[in-house]
Amino acid sequence: INPLFSALIPGRDDGAVSVAATAMKGMTDHITLPATHSFLMNNPLVLYQVLWFLRQGAFARDVTLMDAVKALTQH
Repeated sequence: INPLFSALIPGRDDGAVSVAATAMKGMTDHITLPATHSFLMNNPLVLYQVLWFLRQGAFARDVTLMDAVKALTQH
């Protein structure tokens, strides 16, 4: 998180985007994850949630980082 930019963004944010700005009309689910904006694409929990959403149509609740790593590395 960039504390300088974060101070300029109203509400909860990751230093680049406000949580409110991630909401879209008609969306079916929404989550926030403990990941920085710049590295979302490399975060195992984010990858797991994207795959889960594409398969299930909703995000998985109560999934830990270790759960995600285990699921992503299974053959």
